[in-house]
Amino acid sequence: MMPYPVLSSPDNRIISFSAFRSILGLFDFCSSPRDNLIMNLILLLLMNCLAQAKPTVIFFGGWGASSADMATWETGVRQSSYGSRFDFQGVPYPRGAGWHQGNVLTHGQQEIINFANLIKGNPQREFILVAHSSASQLPGEIAKYLPKTSHVKVVILDGFNAAAAVQDKFPTICYSATMAMNSCRKKVSFAAMGCSPKAHMCAHFRMVNWTATSGLTNTRLGYQNFTPYLSWLDQVSPPTSDNSKAGGQDERGGAR
Repeated sequence: MMPYPVLSSPDNRIISFSAFRSILGLFDFCSSPRDNLIMNLILLLLMNCLAQAKPTVIFFGGWGASSADMATWETGVRQSSYGSRFDFQGVPYPRGAGWHQGNVLTHGQQEIINFANLIKGNPQREFILVAHSSASQLPGEIAKYLPKTSHVKVVILDGFNAAAAVQDKFPTICYSATMAMNSCRKKVSFAAMGCSPKAHMCAHFRMVNWTATSGLTNTRLGYQNFTPYLSWLDQVSPPTSDNSKAGGQDERGGAR
C-alpha cells in the first residue's frame, strides 16, 4: 500500500492524512465507497503536492531538559537560518528518569514507541535523531522497532556510546567533547571555543547551547537560556547549492 504523505502545521508538527481530511471536513460528502475512493485519491495528490521535503530533526534533550527548555530551543532553531532547511521538534528528558545509563529507557518507553511509530508511518520523510548527553540511549531503543533504512540518521552529542543496533541500521555520527565514546564507528572531536580547558561542563553543553559558560557547574542549568548551536548539522546533512547561503551560524566552535 502506498504510504500516506505528511504535512507540517504552522508549528511544524506533522499532520497525518486522516487529520488533513478531517480538517477539510470532507467525510460527510462521500456517500458511497466509490466517492470515498475518489476523494482519497484527490487528497493524496493534493498532499503530495503540498508536503514539505525538509528533513525532520528530532532533538532529545539530556538530563534536566524540561518542556520549557525544549520550547525555547524549538523557537530558536526555527528562527535561525536552519529553519528554512529543516523541521524541528524538541523532546524533554523523560519525567522521573535519572542521568545514569539504562534509567532513561524505563521512563521513556512511551516516547520511544511514539517516535518509532512516527518514523515507520512516514517512510518517504528523512528523520535525523539527535540525542545529547544521557538521552543518547534513546535512539538505540527506537532502532529496535525499525528496519534498516537510509531515511533515518542518528547524531549522538557527547553521550554514552552509540548502541550497535543504531550503527548497524542507520548512518550514525558521534560528536565527542568530554565523553570517550570509543565504540562509535564514526567519531568526531568537538572543540568548544569559549570554554576554558578544564571546564568540562561548559564543553558538554556548548555543543547544543551557545550560552553555556566556563562557570557552569550544575548539569540541570545547562539547558537554561537556550541559544541553539547547530553547526554540526552541516556535516550530517550538508547544504545544497540552493540553500548553502542559509547554512548557519558562525563557526564559534565546531568539529575538528
